[in-house]
Formats: sequence, structure tokens, C-alpha cells
Amino acid sequence: MFRTHLLRISTAGLIAIALIALNRSDGWAQPTDAGPGLSAANLKEQEAFAIARDAYVYGYPLVTMEMTRRVITNVAQPGGSHAPMGQLVSLREYPTATYRDVTAPNADTLYTSGFMDVGQEPYMLSLPEMNGRYFLFPMLSAWTNVIASPGKRTTGTGPQIYGITGPNWHGTLPDGVKEIRSPTDIVWIIGRIYSTGTPEDYKLVWALQDQITLTPLSAYGKPYTSPPGKADPGVDMKTAVRTQVNRMEPGKFFNLLAQLMKDNPPPPEDAPMLARLAKIGIVPGHTFDTSTLDPEIAKGVERAHRAGWEEIAGGVRAMGSLENGWMVATTLGRYGTDYPKRATVAAFGLGANLPQDAVYPTTSVDSSGQKLTGSEKYIIHFAKGQLPPVDGFWSLTMYDANYFFVANPLNRYTLSQRDKLMPNPDGSVDLYIQNESPGADKEANWLPAPKDDMVLMMRLYWPKQTDPTILNGTWKPPQIERTGDRQANAAVDPTRSVSTSTSAGIPAVTGSAGVGPVAGSSMAAVAVVDMRTLYTGYSVKDQILGREVFNDQGARIGHVEDLIVAPDKMATYAIVGTGGLLNIGDRLTAIPVDRFTLRDGQIVLPNATRQSLEAMPRFVRAGNE
Repeated sequence: MFRTHLLRISTAGLIAIALIALNRSDGWAQPTDAGPGLSAANLKEQEAFAIARDAYVYGYPLVTMEMTRRVITNVAQPGGSHAPMGQLVSLREYPTATYRDVTAPNADTLYTSGFMDVGQEPYMLSLPEMNGRYFLFPMLSAWTNVIASPGKRTTGTGPQIYGITGPNWHGTLPDGVKEIRSPTDIVWIIGRIYSTGTPEDYKLVWALQDQITLTPLSAYGKPYTSPPGKADPGVDMKTAVRTQVNRMEPGKFFNLLAQLMKDNPPPPEDAPMLARLAKIGIVPGHTFDTSTLDPEIAKGVERAHRAGWEEIAGGVRAMGSLENGWMVATTLGRYGTDYPKRATVAAFGLGANLPQDAVYPTTSVDSSGQKLTGSEKYIIHFAKGQLPPVDGFWSLTMYDANYFFVANPLNRYTLSQRDKLMPNPDGSVDLYIQNESPGADKEANWLPAPKDDMVLMMRLYWPKQTDPTILNGTWKPPQIERTGDRQANAAVDPTRSVSTSTSAGIPAVTGSAGVGPVAGSSMAAVAVVDMRTLYTGYSVKDQILGREVFNDQGARIGHVEDLIVAPDKMATYAIVGTGGLLNIGDRLTAIPVDRFTLRDGQIVLPNATRQSLEAMPRFVRAGNE
């Protein structure tokens, strides 16, 4: 976890700051601050709402990690992907197409993972001689930051012993043991060891896994048998963790957050946020109960949950950049005070590695922005010498729309550098993405696809640190082209036209020429505007763009991608994206703003469905070709 060297504040100091803020008489805006038409009570509720929304985003990773820990460790003995606290479990083989336990499984590395509590004493992690084999053993704090990543890249492949200590531990570790100090009591190890997947190589990896040990310091160097865990029947082992977290009542969520912060202290740079949280009663180690709050504050807290989640979900598109249709994220693993990104990653990519260790370009669209489907045939073309640049390994994995492997006659779920890929005469390499075999002469480069929608994910372990590299964009994943259109690069939409950008780099529209077909209208005349223009009292950037759109049955049908603002600075159309994977390659539709309503803080489009939006004329603008 990132820590500033300029600010040193103890956990007690952080709590003191929070308590001071809680008890300050000027902690809330006074009645004289209320503008015309806005009562002091409403102002108090609005401020409480804003703080609680930020608190939800801030605390989401810590609560998610805790709920994940409860599920993963709720067993008596290690098995599958579960193990009691303080113990490791190792997966022995790659999943098959029948596997449904975890989404986006991989067929490149075998996992060894486990949770531990280092609050009472350190744990000793012993790794054997890896004989040059790629491995990675990142450790995450309770706040989801990578605190260390032992592995071939950072520490080599020789035998290694680590003492993982807690934030309040003071002592001496045995000779030859390297300390990894965790800023939180809870630590999650997510280890990986490369395997080719052959029976012979499995045996070699199993031998390595069997030599990995995790023991408390008090038992180090002595015969030790891990005690059996205790399975709590009250822990929900069936419902997805994200769903469990999202269903929590605000009071329960914030109370759990407050308790977790006692043993998993926030870093010093979070002091301003803790002072803000204390204004609504969220203080590390203190009980949070909405029934004891001022009624107006309680109202704001109770309705902030949904807004917080919308901000988290809306942050998916900010997790990385779009490169040739692929979402590429190269700033994960350590988040500093970027609380929204940390929360979004916790919700949709918990356990993310540092980009220096792994980058995962992902897409569900082709070069023309259309969803990938098994009814089409595609090619990914790598020019000579332009295969993914890595010092570890790379792979390309096929998933169905639900992120599971796809059954196929070859039992092949990935293509990678371990495969004997057939180059073209000029040294380039084509990968064939389709449901049926491209022919015996091309099957070595074939990644079988499902018959319907699909998702593709690259894995670049230990990407090159020097150019060309994915880390700075000097290497980009190639676009996915339909087989018959590879030379054409992409099918051109005849309705597309020229558009410009504002000086801030925010897409803008110029006159009617910038507007494609609009649902419910054939043309809209608009002017170039800065999209940060205030609209009916809201900041577009912070309050409208990215918001979820629901129908009157409460189903999510899209999100607000953009607004078209007329010369009188009133928004006339909302550009709604129905999206593919993570909203990449959105299918955009322009909807008149008067069709929307606002219900309980939700943007609602009555009588609409995702399918009906996708059936409407498509909104396009130049710059997206």
C-alpha cells in the first residue's frame, strides 16, 4: 500500500481527528448557509447523503475483502478454492468447460492462495526452489492494495522465506527471513505457478506446491499441523460476494466498515476522508447505528447506498483505456487516494495485480464496434515481431458471455506462446477466432468460439518494461477483424460524420452534421459545448454522465454516455449506451430528455428494455471509427 513519507500519523491519531470532526459544532452547515428554497434540514440531509455516498465508495473494498474472506475460509479443511484462516489451498489442474465456481478462470497458472490474520503474530511463508519457472505470489492488504509481489520478476526463482508481520508487531524474525510488513491485520496471498497443462508438467508443479508452507511464527522450525477450521453455517456460501455486499442495508454496511477499520487501519493519507466520515458517525472501532442519528442525517445516509454503487459501477470505463477495442488497465494494484478506482476494481476485478506483473486486455467487440459472436469469423493479425512483448508469458483466452470456458472438440481454451503457432510466409501470425475449424492447415492457430456472444482476454505476465510495451502504449493489442474485412480494417458506417473535441478532450458535437440517427427524431441542431455545463443544478461530469438507466420495472437497461446540449444550454438528448463487455463498444442511442423521469434517485426510462434500445437507430459520431 502506498504511504507518504511526509505525513506520519498513528492509528490513534487518525481516530482522534475523526472524533474531533464528529464533535465539532461547525461540522454541519448552519441555517444561514441555506440558499433560497433550500431549508437547513434539507441542506443537512444533502450533505449527509454526499458524505455517505463517498463513504460507501471508500469502504466498499474493505467490506468486499471481508466478505470474500468469510466465504473462502468457511471450511474445516482446505479443498477446491477454500481453506481455513492461516492455511493455503492449491489448485492441481486447470478448469474445464464444465467449471462454474469462479468466472474468468485461467489455464496458464495453478493457484496457491489463502487468508491470514497477522494481528497476533507474524506468519512465515516458505517458497521452494522454482528451477527457473515463472511464479508470482502477490499479497494484498485488507484494503485490496498489493503490499508485496514476490516472484520471478522481483525476487528470482531461488528458495525464499518471508515473515509477514502486522501493523503493530514489534519483534525479531529468524535469520534468513525477509520481513513483509502489512499495514492491515488481514492479508490475502494469491499465488500462481506457471504450467503447460500437460500431465508431466502438472506433476512438477504439484511437487513445488507441496513444498510451500505457511506457519505462524510461534511454530516456525517445529513440527506443525494446522488446526481444523470452523465452518459457520450462518455464512452464505452460495450467493456471490458482490451480491451479498450490494444487498447490505446501509446501517449494517457502515457499521461493518467502522469495525473493520479498527484492525485494518486506513493509511495516513486517508485522514481527510476519515474526518469527513466522522461527520455522520462512521469512526474506526465505534458502533454505527442509523437509529441514533439526527433524522435528517439518517435520511441522507439511507439513500446514499444506491448512489454509491452507481458511482462504482460507472467507474468501469475509467479503469483503463480503450486500445483497438480492448480495455487495457495499467494503473491497478495500488490506488493511493483514488478511492473510486479502488472500489470499482474491488467490485469487478478483486485481487488485481500490479501492471508490472500482469496486464489483462479484454474485449467483446470487433474492429467495427460490433459484439463478437460465433456466427462470424475473425482474425487477430500480429505483424512480424509484434506478438505480445513479455518477459514472462502471454496467452489469449476464450470465454462465453458469462466468462466461462467454451466446450470444443480440441478442449482448447487458450492460445499462447507455448503453442506451436504457424506463422505466415512474411513472419506475421494470424489467430483464427471462430466456432468451426478454419481447416486442418490452420487449426494450430485456432481458438474455438461459442455459437453466440463471446469475450476475449489476453494475459501478459511480466510485460516488457522497455519499448515496445503495453505499459506505456507503445505496444497495443491488435484489433479483431472479420475475416473478409481484414484488409478493409473495418466496415464504415455511412451515417458517421465529422466531430470535434473541446479543449478539455471531452467529445462535443458540431451542428446537425455531428448527429447520427436519433431515436424519435430525424435531426437535432446543436452547438459545440463544454460537456461540464451545469444542467438543472447538477454537474454533468459528476452527477449525470455514467449514471445507470433503469426501466420502470427496476431493470438496468443502460447508462448515460453523453448529453447533447442545445445553444440555450439545455440538454435535449441523452446518449444512452447499452454496451458490451464492461460497456466497451457501447451501442449508443439518442433519447429525448423529456422521455426520462427521476424516481428515488434513479434515472428511469419507462416502458423500455435493453433490447428495445438496441433496436432503435444507432447514434454514431466521427472519432469512433
